[in-house]
Amino acid sequence: MSPDPDSVLAKVRALCMALPEAAEKISHGAPTFFIEKGKVFAYFSHNHHGDGRTAVQVKTSGREEQAMLVEMDPDLYYTKSLRG
Repeated sequence: MSPDPDSVLAKVRALCMALPEAAEKISHGAPTFFIEKGKVFAYFSHNHHGDGRTAVQVKTSGREEQAMLVEMDPDLYYTKSLRG
């Protein structure tokens, strides 16, 4: 978990908002990034339900891409379905 979630969120926000047509709103109590037409592409969370993580949850093309990312760097990427 990040000791400074605000600085992590600032970096995430800058990256997300640099994308064309990106917007931000609070959804389910967390900053959520989406394309203006309403398609969510990322969520920011910090200690969500006491999980001890500061994380950015991003949409992928599917389970194969998720598995590839986790295999590439398991300390950086995770999925609930692949971690159990």
